[in-house]
Amino acid sequence: MKIEKIRQICNDEMIEVTRHALDRFMKRGIKYSDVKNAIMTGEIIEPYPEDYPHPSCLILGSSLEKLLVHVVVGYTDYKLWIITAYYPDVDMWEDGFKSRKEK
Repeated sequence: MKIEKIRQICNDEMIEVTRHALDRFMKRGIKYSDVKNAIMTGEIIEPYPEDYPHPSCLILGSSLEKLLVHVVVGYTDYKLWIITAYYPDVDMWEDGFKSRKEK
């Protein structure tokens, strides 16, 4: 799936936020509006087409305050599941937060 299609289904009627994601939002101080903005402004940096029960991907985008955010979403043609979101850690990601550092 392309980011354009994910953006088309990124609306409140088609989004489901998992309990895990809600817990992480609260612990990490991430707002739902920031997650939506990250999807709408971001790019897919890691596709996971074989994930079960639906394909998923990691998106790098920005919050409303222009902070970089990683968002993991599962998707179908008609539904978007927010799985988790976090602010990328400089110790784990290369400059730009698009590729993981090697261990």
